[in-house]
Amino acid sequence: DGSNGNSDEAELVFSDLRQLEEYSLAGMVCLLQQVRPNLSKGDAMWCLLMSDLHVGKASTMEIPVPGSGGAT
Repeated sequence: DGSNGNSDEAELVFSDLRQLEEYSLAGMVCLLQQVRPNLSKGDAMWCLLMSDLHVGKASTMEIPVPGSGGAT
């Protein structure tokens, strides 16, 4: 029957693709914050966006400091 009696492995059911996308993004943000605990949720999302959602690349990115840009 495929059930091993382990209630920790509950099957997730998504009503639409958007729910799956949101769940996946939240999981990537959480993983990135575990690797780099100093990142805020927003910074983690920025790193993922700049790295095309590649968690490995996102984990090595430097966050730009506001006010240090090249604008004159």
